[in-house]
Amino acid sequence: MSHYYACFYGAILKAADLRNVNFSKSTLYNANLTGTDLRDANLEGAELADAILVAANLSGANLRNARFDGTDAESTNFTGVNLEGATLYESNLEGALLVSASLRNYAK
Repeated sequence: MSHYYACFYGAILKAADLRNVNFSKSTLYNANLTGTDLRDANLEGAELADAILVAANLSGANLRNARFDGTDAESTNFTGVNLEGATLYESNLEGALLVSASLRNYAK
């Protein structure tokens, strides 16, 4: 069985309902996800560098090994997410919620 990975380079997905979506190993580089609902989404290994996630809801999402370098995640809800092995270099997390988030092997 083949597995295809989606490429949403620069996509505008503002306020979209993407609950439970499988974006594992997908490219969302420079995407605008402002106010998007990504609750319980699978973004394992996804590329989200330079994305805009302002006020997005990622609660319960799997973000393991995802790359968020340069991402604007101001006021984003990361409650209960798995950020193991994820990178967030030079990201804006001002006002973000990280309650019960798993940060094991988090790459600073």
